[in-house]
Amino acid sequence: MSNVSPAFIFIHGAWHNAETWRLVKPLLEARGHAVHALDLPGAGTNARMPLAYERRPLDVVAFATEPSPNARVTQQERTRAVTSLIDEVTRNGSTPVVLVGHSLGGLTVTAAAEATPEQTRAVVYLSAFLLPNSMTAHAMIEFPIMASSLVPSLFLADPALVGAWRLDPRSDRADYQRQMR
Repeated sequence: MSNVSPAFIFIHGAWHNAETWRLVKPLLEARGHAVHALDLPGAGTNARMPLAYERRPLDVVAFATEPSPNARVTQQERTRAVTSLIDEVTRNGSTPVVLVGHSLGGLTVTAAAEATPEQTRAVVYLSAFLLPNSMTAHAMIEFPIMASSLVPSLFLADPALVGAWRLDPRSDRADYQRQMR
């Protein structure tokens, strides 16, 4: 297995999708690697936006209180999506995979690697989170270092109330846009 060129499976972070990897994919493919990226459940083409987000100008009260249509997506579903892709890629047993996770995608690559140890050659954490077993992303945001970071200051809703970390990349507020950058 170690002499075989691995396939790469890229996992995006929060607020991203498979297109995050559009510039990296051709570089690895040019070197003969199979490269795969998917939209995780609740993200990219699989995401549903809150109705309040689509209405402009943004009704901040409605946006801050409307439950996320993706709130019920579980880490198990994200892990299952990736392990299904790993199974598809390694079906003939000759190609190991390298899992690459960005940001919150670190949770998913960790879980997928633990579920498929025989099929996974390596895991790469690209500015990604590696959390202790059973710690959720919602619990992570409570850590003092995270609570004092810029990310929570961008939240426009209480994650416990709406079931999501809610940002507004389409905001017309210059100060908010500056803070997002």
